[in-house]
Formats: sequence, structure tokens, C-alpha cells
Amino acid sequence: MIIEKISSRQFTWLIVSVLVSTSSILIPGIIIYNAKQNAWLVLLSATAVVTAGIMLNLTLAKRFPGQAIFQYAQIILGPWLGKLVGLFYGLTCLYMAALSLGVITQLTQITILPETPLWPLVLGLTLLAVYSAWLGIEPIARANDLVFPVAILILVIPLLLSIPVGKIYRALPVYQLDFSGILKGAFPGTACLAEVFFILILAPSINKPEELQSASLKGLLLAGVIMTVVTQTILFVLGIYRASVYLFPLLRITAELEIMDVFENFEVIVISGWLLINIIKLGVFTYCYAICTAQAIGRKTYRTVLLPALIALPLLALAPKNFAETTQVWLELVTFKILIPTAFLILPGFLLIIAKVKNSHA
Repeated sequence: MIIEKISSRQFTWLIVSVLVSTSSILIPGIIIYNAKQNAWLVLLSATAVVTAGIMLNLTLAKRFPGQAIFQYAQIILGPWLGKLVGLFYGLTCLYMAALSLGVITQLTQITILPETPLWPLVLGLTLLAVYSAWLGIEPIARANDLVFPVAILILVIPLLLSIPVGKIYRALPVYQLDFSGILKGAFPGTACLAEVFFILILAPSINKPEELQSASLKGLLLAGVIMTVVTQTILFVLGIYRASVYLFPLLRITAELEIMDVFENFEVIVISGWLLINIIKLGVFTYCYAICTAQAIGRKTYRTVLLPALIALPLLALAPKNFAETTQVWLELVTFKILIPTAFLILPGFLLIIAKVKNSHA
């Protein structure tokens, strides 16, 4: 299977886009609710933990240059078990794409389109995700070069305009250390940043393999900085109580923003930019699903397995009954506690140990 090439810069910005897309609106409120004014410490800890996890992932990837995890898993474990590993990563990426699709569409419906049925939004974004994956990772990376600056600009401008109503004492780094709250807040923060496990799949795509480590670490650190700035700005403007009460505090800031009693409803603009960057995330995970699954079932081209995704993505995205079920069961339980720890730490760690044992007995 031919794997397309992208530059290390594009690789870095793809990582940033995937990590901050869904999380920028969904996660800050959860972190602030648990950690209060220690939110910055939560994100710092989460970034440090995921950095250690990335180093483990990169140590494994460097042992098999030019190969993805679904390829060298067959070398380490044999063809059958190796294909099961590839299938696991493929199905995990499909699930991540469907979960993101569900969160995006439900949040859009809740905030700006309450009278619109969910299924047209789901079907429209499904077509975009599958079409993006069909084109390949190189067009997705080029699209991200255009989309990411626009999305960040749309996100930053309302935050800057809201600064005059903020109070500096609300965002002071430490108020009182609540270690249980910090740990509770660190878990979702770490899980969201650990979505970076897809580097194990896209590692062969980077055109300069020697820059894989620097590109990956830059992407993670930039994502951590962006999430910290967004979270601290929310604290600065809303304070602990209001930031904890609202489900989407970032959108609350933009909803309250007015300029000269003429310009208002900025949440529509923010959601539009947020949708743009989430389309990139959907394309990346759908592409990762396709190449992992195609390798596992012995297909010569990944495009053949994209057709089932046209059915699977909408069915999975529409399966939860409401937004609460999506976040509490599909996100917190299945994704944060099972899939991401397995894909980011457990399986790579296991493969690395087996590879080292095999090498020592060779």
C-alpha cells in the first residue's frame, strides 16, 4: 500500500488541529469544574504525561522506520495477531471519528440550530469526512494549512474582545491546592491530548523520518499551550463559578459579547470556525481507519473500505439518545477509560517489550 507523504510542518499542525478541535469547547469547563483555578496545573500535568507517552510511542516507531503500527505489529506478533492489532486501531479510529461526529452535530444543534433534525448534519459531515479520506492525507494536510489559521483567528478574536470585562484575580495561577480536584480534572485533559496516538499510524507519512520526534512533540506542546490559554481566558472572563456552571463556557463568553449594541451572536461565528477544524479531525481519523483496516483485511487500496464508513459513521453518531449519554458513556467510559489508554499506552508498551525481547534473543 502506497502511503502519501507530508512535510514535518504539516504533520505538526495536523496534530494540533486534531487535539484542539473538539476539546477547545468541550474540555475547559470540565477541567475548571474539578480543578478550579488550578486548571493551568491540570493542563501542564496532562501535557507532561502525554509527552512521556509520546516518547514511548516514538521509541517503538523508530525501531521500524518507514512502517506504521499495523505493519510492524505483524513482524512482532506474527501475521494473525498483527492483523488483529491493525484492525483494533482501524476500528478505534472509526469510533473516534463517529464520536467526534456525534459531539460536533449535537453541540451544533444545542447551541445554534435547536429546531434542526440531527440526521442532516450527520449525513453532511459524514460525506465530507469520507470524501476527505478518499482524497488522502496529503490533501487533508494542505486543507489544514488553510483551515487552521482561519479557525484559530475566529476563536481568538472574540476572546480578545471579551478581555475588558475580565478580572485578573479570577485567573491567578493558584488559589488553593486541591489535589483530588486536580487529579479529576487531569484525567479528561490527558485523555484528550492522548488522541495523538494516531502518529503511530501516520508516522510513515512524514517525508523526513528523522523529524518525526520533533514534529510530534511540537504538535503536542502547541496544543497544550492553546488549551491552557483558552482555559485561563475563560477563567479570567467568567470566573470559577460561571465557568463551572455552563456546559460550554467558551460559547457563553461569545454569546454575551456585544459591540456597540450592534454586533452580537458571536457564538455562530465561533461554531462555524470550530466546525471547519473538526472537519479536518474527521478526515484524519477516517483516513487512519481506512489504511489500518485495508491492511488488516488484505486490501490493496484503502478506498474500498471507505464505503462501509458511509453507513457506519452515521449509525454510530446517531446511536446515543442525547448529549449526556454521548459524553458520559461514549466519551468518558468507552473512549477515555478503554480505547485511548489501550491505543496510546497499553498496546504500544506491550509491542515495545516484545520487540526488545525478540531482539535480545535474536
